[in-house]
Amino acid sequence: MHQHGCASCHGANLTGGFAPKLVGLEQHMTPEQIADKIKSPSPPMPDFGFSNAQVADLVAYIASLDGGSGKPVANAAEVKPADPTTK
Repeated sequence: MHQHGCASCHGANLTGGFAPKLVGLEQHMTPEQIADKIKSPSPPMPDFGFSNAQVADLVAYIASLDGGSGKPVANAAEVKPADPTTK
């Protein structure tokens, strides 16, 4: 999730931002519905072309974010690439 910049739209803790929150999503959607949103996203969410295995991993990760509490238990801060000009 980090390398695709999910946090830049879904919020630093995936609790919402420009895009809907992902924490607690499994309480409102089935795993199949979440997978469908990832595989066939509606704009402005980009289609990353994830494989079925990657989608399954993302669905499992999203379901684990709150441990069923509706509150974040993971910090999904955006990861920025290292500056290749520094050593």
